[in-house]
Amino acid sequence: MLRSAAAIVLTGFLALAAGPAPALAEKRATFPERSFEAGDVPLGGVIEHVFEVRNEGDEPLLITEVHATCGCTILDYTATPIPPGGTGKIQFKIETKTLASGKHSKTITVMTDAPGAERTVLQMKLNVVTALEFLPRSQVYMYTVKGEPKIEKVLLRPHVEGLKVLGVSSSNPNLKVSLEPSKVTTAASGAVRGALTERPGDYWITVELGPGTPVGTFKAEVALKTSDPKAVVGAELRVVATVKEPGGAKPGNPS
Repeated sequence: MLRSAAAIVLTGFLALAAGPAPALAEKRATFPERSFEAGDVPLGGVIEHVFEVRNEGDEPLLITEVHATCGCTILDYTATPIPPGGTGKIQFKIETKTLASGKHSKTITVMTDAPGAERTVLQMKLNVVTALEFLPRSQVYMYTVKGEPKIEKVLLRPHVEGLKVLGVSSSNPNLKVSLEPSKVTTAASGAVRGALTERPGDYWITVELGPGTPVGTFKAEVALKTSDPKAVVGAELRVVATVKEPGGAKPGNPS
C-alpha cells in the first residue's frame, strides 16, 4: 500500500515538473477585406486595389497561387513566406478597355497553405461608364406602317464634367434625328419621361420616321458632335426601322 501511494505521488510530481504539453504550431490566414466596390470607372481606365492576407498563426504562411476569372485582370502578390503576425499583399488590377459599359463583378481565387483557408475568393465590383451614355440602351428599334409617323426618344447622358453635345446627325436620310437639351436644372427636380429620370446636363435625342417614309427596313448610325471630339469614341447610337404596308404582319425586332 505504501509503495503504491509513493508511486502515485512520484508520478504526479513528475507531471507537474514537466508542465503542460506545448501547443502545436500552426499557420492561420485571415482576409480583412474580401470585396471592394470601385464605383464608376471610365471606359478604357484601369482600376487597382490591394487586398491583404494576415498570418495570425505562429508558422510562416505561403500564398501558393492566385487565379483570375478573366484576361482583363492583372495580378501580383507576395510570393515569399509571410512571417507570424505579418501581412501579405494581393494586387488586383482590371483594364476596362475590353469591357462593355455597365456593372461588372470580377473575382480572383487565392490559394494558401493554411489549413481551412486553402481557397479564398476575393471580389472587385465596378461600373464601367462611357463619356456619353445612351439610356435605356444604345440601340433603337422602330416599327410603323406606311403613312404613319413614328417617334422614339433616347436619353443621352454625359459622364464627363463640362462636356457639351452640340449636335446630332443621321447616316440615313429616312431617319431624322434632333437634339434637345434637358430642361432640368437641379437633381431634386428631375422630371420623368418614358420611365427615365432626367438629370442636369442630359439631352434628349429624338428619332423620327416621317409619314412619307417608303416601305422597307432602314438602318442608321447617329453621329454626335461634342465640345470634345475624343469623347465620342465608343459612343454610338444605332437605329433599325421597319416600314410595312398597311395590314401587314408586325415583325419582331429587326437584327
